[in-house]
Amino acid sequence: MPDIIVDVFNKLVSDHPEIETISAVGSYSDSRVSENEKDKGAWSFSIRLKEVTDKKGAQVVLVFRGDSMFPWSEVGVFTKNYFGLPHQRLRDGKMCLDPERIIDADSKKVESVYQQALQWLDNSRNDCLAKDGDPYEFPDFEHGKPTRSKERCRLLYDEDGHGFEFVRHIEYAQRVGVAELVFSDKNYREAYLQKLRVGEAECQYASVNWPAAKKDGIIRYVPFVVFDDIDVVSHRPPITWGELLDKIRKERVGVEKLLKDHWKEIKDETGFLLVGWLIPMKYGAQVSQLAWKLLLFASREWERNQVKKRTPNCNERRLRAGDWSNSEIMDEGAYVAWCNANNISQSERLIRWRLAAQLRDKKICIAGCGALGSQVAEFLVRGGCNRIVLVDSECFEYGNLCRHTLTSLSVGGGKARMLACRLKSIIPNDSIEAYECGLPGDGTKICQCARDAVKSCDVIIDCTGDINGGMWLSQLTGNNKPVRAVRAFMSGEAEFLSLCLTGKNQTLRSVEQALSKTMKQAPNWEGMDWDRYKAKDELMVRGAGCWSATFPGSWVNISMFAGVVVNKINAWLQEPYDWNGEFSIYRCNSTDMDNNPLVLIRRIAC
Repeated sequence: MPDIIVDVFNKLVSDHPEIETISAVGSYSDSRVSENEKDKGAWSFSIRLKEVTDKKGAQVVLVFRGDSMFPWSEVGVFTKNYFGLPHQRLRDGKMCLDPERIIDADSKKVESVYQQALQWLDNSRNDCLAKDGDPYEFPDFEHGKPTRSKERCRLLYDEDGHGFEFVRHIEYAQRVGVAELVFSDKNYREAYLQKLRVGEAECQYASVNWPAAKKDGIIRYVPFVVFDDIDVVSHRPPITWGELLDKIRKERVGVEKLLKDHWKEIKDETGFLLVGWLIPMKYGAQVSQLAWKLLLFASREWERNQVKKRTPNCNERRLRAGDWSNSEIMDEGAYVAWCNANNISQSERLIRWRLAAQLRDKKICIAGCGALGSQVAEFLVRGGCNRIVLVDSECFEYGNLCRHTLTSLSVGGGKARMLACRLKSIIPNDSIEAYECGLPGDGTKICQCARDAVKSCDVIIDCTGDINGGMWLSQLTGNNKPVRAVRAFMSGEAEFLSLCLTGKNQTLRSVEQALSKTMKQAPNWEGMDWDRYKAKDELMVRGAGCWSATFPGSWVNISMFAGVVVNKINAWLQEPYDWNGEFSIYRCNSTDMDNNPLVLIRRIAC
C-alpha cells in the first residue's frame, strides 16, 4: 500500500468536517480476481457524508478504491446501497466521473475526485445526471452470477429497425411470444436471434450473414417479453427474480405461462428468457429502437436433484407440476443471470465510422490482392462494403508478410482466398467472393466465373499493374456504361501513387494513355523515377530469364496510399457521373512527414 495515501486520507478528513470515517485506509482485495492477479498494494477507505443525502434523504456512504500505482492510476468512487442511476456502473455502484477534471499524478487527486463525487450526488438528487437531449445510456446489466457452472452465454442479434417496427405495431399487453435462437454449440456459448413469433405473426432476423455456426447450430425456442421502459427500480433493469416476476405478473400474464411451459420442457438443459426493451436514442425522445437481453436459469432436472436432497416429496411434486416459483434459482431474492448481448447490425457496427451509402451499396471488384489491394479491401469492408469480388492468381509467401494485411497463417494459400477469409473474420459475410486466377485468364471454368463476377460489379479497382488484365478491364468501362473503374499503381519504391478514374465517355485505358502522354511531355515531375527498383538480398533467380525485382515499397507509404484510394472513391461516387475522367499523382513526402506526409503533385481532368 502506498504510504502517500495514508497522508492523503488524513488530510481529506481534516479538511472536510462533513466527513465521518467508517473505515480508514486498508488493503482491498477483489473477490472476482484470482490470487495470482490480485494487486497486493490495492487500497480502499469508506466515509459517510453527514450533511449530504441521497435522493431518498438517506446519508450517503462512499467507498474510495485505488491500486499500488497511486497517484498515477485511477481512483474509483463507489456508492453503497445507492444504485440504479445514469452514469453509474450497476454491479458495484461505481460513479462515472469526468477524467478530464481530475488532477493526475498528484497527492491532490483524491480531493479532486471527492469534489466531483459531491457534484455527482447533487446532480442525482436534482435528476440532472442525464438531461433531455443527452444520448440515452442503456444501463449496465452485469449483475449476479450465472447458474450452474456453465459460462455465461453471449447473445448476438441484428436489430436494424425491423424488430422494433414488428413489436411496435403489436398491442402492449400482447408483446409476448416465442423466440427462435440458434446456439453455436451444446455449451450455449453464443446465441443468434433468428425469429420472433407472436401468435401467427412472425419477424425474421435475416438481414445479416451470421457466422458459419448458425448453419450447423442448435435451435432452441424460448419465451420472450418486451417492456416499454428500462426503469424497474430507478434507472436500472431488474437484478433479482422477485423484481422481474413482479413486473411480469403486473403487465404480462401470458409470459408466466410461457415460462412455466419452458421450464417443463428444458429437462437437463439450461433455460432461457429473452427480454426486449424499447428505448430512445436520447433522453426525453420517443422510443425508436429495440434492445435485447438474454437471461438464463438452471435446468428443471438439475433443480429436481437439488431439491431431492432436502425435501423430496413436496418439492418433487411441485416441480413435476411446473411450479417453478418455488425453485431455488427463481427465488425472489436470487440474482438474475443476465448474459452479454451485442447488436451486430450494420448501422450499429458502423456508428463510429462508415463510408458513404453510395459506395457501401455497390458491388466492388478488387483486381490484385497484394500490398495495396489487401489494404484497400480491408478499408472498404470495415467501412461497410459487404459485396466484394477478389481476383488474384498469386500465392501468399513469407516475403509478403512485411507489407500485407495477411498473417503467417495464410502462407502458402492463394492471396484472394486467404484475403477473403480474413475479411469474413472481420465481418461475418457470405457475399465476399474470391477467384484464384488472373484477368482475363483463359478458357477454364474458374476464369470464366471470375470474368462473370467482375462484369456484375458496379465499381472496379485495379491494383495489379498488369497490362493485359488492365486492357480487358478497360473494355468494361466508358461509352456511357455505368461501371466506374479506378486504376491505382505505385512507383517502384512506393514513393509515388498514380490514380486513374474513368469518365462517362472515357475508358480506363484512355485515361491511362492521357496520363502517359502528360508524363512524357514533362518527364521530370518532382524527380519521379517510376522504374527505379533496389535489389534486395531476398531476391532469387527462379529460372533463366524469369528473374524480376521484388517490390521494395514501404508498408507505411502503401497504407497511406490505400487511404487515398478509398477516400477518393468515396468522394467520387457521391458526385454525378457526367465527367470525362481524371488522373492524379501523389507523392509520399518522406523528408517532411511532420507537416505534409502526402503531397498531391498533379490532378488533371481528361
